[in-house]
Amino acid sequence: MTVLSRMAGHGGRFARSLARGAGAASARFPLSAVLIVAVAILSNLAAEDVYLTSEETTLRLVAALYGAAAAAVVARLAMEGWSATGWPRAVIPPMGGVIIGAAVWVANALGVFAPALVAALTLAVPLAPFAFGGTDRRFWAFTLWTFVGVTLAFLSVLLFTLGISAILEMIRFLFEVGPSSRAYAHIYITALSLVGPLFALGRIPHGSDDTLEPPSDDRLVAGIRLLIDFVSVPLALAAGLVLHLYAVKILATGEVPKNEIGWIVTSYAVLVLMLRVVAEPFLATGAATTRFFARVWSFGLVVPLGLLAYAATLRIGAEGFTLERYYLVLGGIAAVMIILLQVPGRTRGDIRLMTSVPLALLALSSIGPWGVTCTVTRSQVARLQPLIGDGQNAGATQPPSRIWEIRSRLGALDDVNAVAAVLPILNDEQRRAVGAAVAAQPADEAEAALVALGFAEAAPLQREVRSLSARSLQAVQTNGFDIAVGSLFVAEDATQRIPSDAGEIAVSLSGPDLVIDIAGASDRFDVGGAVAALPPASFGAAPERVPQPVVDLQSASGRRIRIAIQSVTVYADDSGVQSIGGTLLLLRREDWPSQP
Repeated sequence: MTVLSRMAGHGGRFARSLARGAGAASARFPLSAVLIVAVAILSNLAAEDVYLTSEETTLRLVAALYGAAAAAVVARLAMEGWSATGWPRAVIPPMGGVIIGAAVWVANALGVFAPALVAALTLAVPLAPFAFGGTDRRFWAFTLWTFVGVTLAFLSVLLFTLGISAILEMIRFLFEVGPSSRAYAHIYITALSLVGPLFALGRIPHGSDDTLEPPSDDRLVAGIRLLIDFVSVPLALAAGLVLHLYAVKILATGEVPKNEIGWIVTSYAVLVLMLRVVAEPFLATGAATTRFFARVWSFGLVVPLGLLAYAATLRIGAEGFTLERYYLVLGGIAAVMIILLQVPGRTRGDIRLMTSVPLALLALSSIGPWGVTCTVTRSQVARLQPLIGDGQNAGATQPPSRIWEIRSRLGALDDVNAVAAVLPILNDEQRRAVGAAVAAQPADEAEAALVALGFAEAAPLQREVRSLSARSLQAVQTNGFDIAVGSLFVAEDATQRIPSDAGEIAVSLSGPDLVIDIAGASDRFDVGGAVAALPPASFGAAPERVPQPVVDLQSASGRRIRIAIQSVTVYADDSGVQSIGGTLLLLRREDWPSQP
């Protein structure tokens, strides 16, 4: 009883902590809390395959709700940093949430690249309270405690959920009763989409909190100092040395930079800039390597950024802008702007500016003629026009390299949801075909357009199926049957052959029928009809909750079989059986006389 009472006490304290966090989040960020609840509801409905008109619409709505929630949080924190009271604090956050949510919902119609906009808003949360003032040190402390609070919130919820799951599995093992796999899915979805986010919002500190800045002897701060002094900074300096040596090699040999140099340089620049922000309180008093890093970090980015500019110029000149190349270039521009900000004394070393520059560029990349959608569209459509021509080449036999290039260009447009941008360069017949194909296949617009233009064959349609998996093999009565075939697995267009003293047994599937041939005698059994008669709730349920179906079948000629089904997959329209496996098949020898 003592152990149980302690467990109950810990659970109660955790529940009260969750309630306090959720209450604080709801009071401080009311619109965001409501939207998080809506996202959790939609996510749980999606787990049951229940969507608003379509799966794509539900995903778009979830993205819009998340974007609105993030915008409302950022606006509220900005108002707190501005010390706004009254109607600005009450009206501006929900207004910002509604505007951003609507923009994400109709992103394609507005030409907005929603992922960039939503990512910029999410990453702007630590910066928002200092948009109208504050100091570097308070910004650093606020970011630290926000990160720690959010991380601990999600970890706490995840560990608690894992613990509950372990207890439920223990109950299932000992008492043979417990929730289904679908119930577990709902538990985890609710924990990660509702409880975790609300708890995390409740852990965001107030930017005006006088106790925000930790003392220099704080253990967490001391740990961060050690990590920076003896791990992160030495690694960053070593990586910079390698990139400088590679630049020397390119100058000496005249070779073209390798394909991945763009991502390598961008990752290095992000590492250096993040390290510069995180190391802010320790630059003057840190180890020798940290003090050296504080003096040379901006100079150390010049040569790698030159490598990035050279590589990007070569790739873009040959193949145009793609989503990846656009953001590589944007990252390089952000790094150059931050380096230039180190020249004037007023902006030198301001980590708020170092953080705000890339976030502002990321947000700007989501809209306008300079944005990723318009830039990639202009670049790729200009290269597609001579490849597609006036339609005379479409449908004809083309070199594989030409088809690959067209597919690559359409894929780049699909990445920014702009395949429809090719319509103006097509003739009337192509325009009608591509428009209809893209509308009918929104999940893969690039391939649909390629097929409609005649440069590829349509892939066979995937038929919808439903599956059943049952518990492990149970005892099966064998009265009247004297031939047993165990562990039977048969799929469409395949035959399983089993040797026996009655002759070779060949088992295959044909539509809804199980076809059995023994020593030349063949017969068909309607296993599809038997499966269709099983309870609908058995399909998709956890195997441990489904008793193994045992059915007797009789052919048109009077032969009888008994099968114990372990797993089976049938087409949703009951037109056939795709596979049947782990099955015990019982036959009667007298039904299959030996052939002369």
